[in-house]
Amino acid sequence: MKPIPTLTDEQLERFWSKIDQHGSDDCWEWQAGNIRGYGHFFMNGHTYRATRVAYSLLHGSPPLDKCVCHTCDHPPCCNPAHLFLGTFLDNNQDRAAKGRSATNINPQKGERNGRAKITERDVKVIRRSKKSDQETADEYGLARSIINKIRNRKLWKHV
Repeated sequence: MKPIPTLTDEQLERFWSKIDQHGSDDCWEWQAGNIRGYGHFFMNGHTYRATRVAYSLLHGSPPLDKCVCHTCDHPPCCNPAHLFLGTFLDNNQDRAAKGRSATNINPQKGERNGRAKITERDVKVIRRSKKSDQETADEYGLARSIINKIRNRKLWKHV
């Protein structure tokens, strides 16, 4: 992570053009590139989190050992009024207190998981198939080890 540099007028205009600004109390959503919902802004050969840039425009560059957190809990929000500094521990505790940590989020299983490459029907076919793990893997575009784990019920346990 790098400190947020002072933005040129051109960079400022480009930055704010990527944010859908509404009322001062509303979330201002980042409309450009993002990683896991958090906006990213490219300038001076580096990529910066949009929330850190937005925070820096009002308060100065945040310390590198601090997180820019949201009062609104909305990752694409860049409204400086919704942003505050916290330690990594503060951020993790805030997330857990609001029921969003990995320990209390009910992960989406099977087809409901956005990263699923196969369906529950495929799992049933894979388990019944007499083809080798490698042949099946090639057929579905998966790794042989994944097919093996599906067949041994280490993956897709709920099916």
